[in-house]
Amino acid sequence: MTDLTVEAFRYDTEFVDLAGGGLYQPDLTSAVYLVSGYNGAVEVRLPAASAAPGRQATIKKSDPSGFAVSVTVDGGAQVDSHAMTLGGPGAHITVVSDGGYWYEVAGRY
Repeated sequence: MTDLTVEAFRYDTEFVDLAGGGLYQPDLTSAVYLVSGYNGAVEVRLPAASAAPGRQATIKKSDPSGFAVSVTVDGGAQVDSHAMTLGGPGAHITVVSDGGYWYEVAGRY
């Protein structure tokens, strides 16, 4: 291949707003998750890395409330071996799975 043309590059995006906060388990059919903690703290629990090899996801706190959005992994593993908490407005993290672990590749929290 010598030439590649990309038109209208888009990300599948999902808005998450749980009544009262709580647990949200993305199925990774979207690439971007805009998560509101306006109604209470939210835990975004990623599937085990072994169930999502090669997948990437961006999680962004979409509201200015004082409630945090935490990012965890099913089975108790952590992203890059530490807890991820998105506390302020606009805080975000992009993660990628290699089939063994979830790694942070970008973020601001």
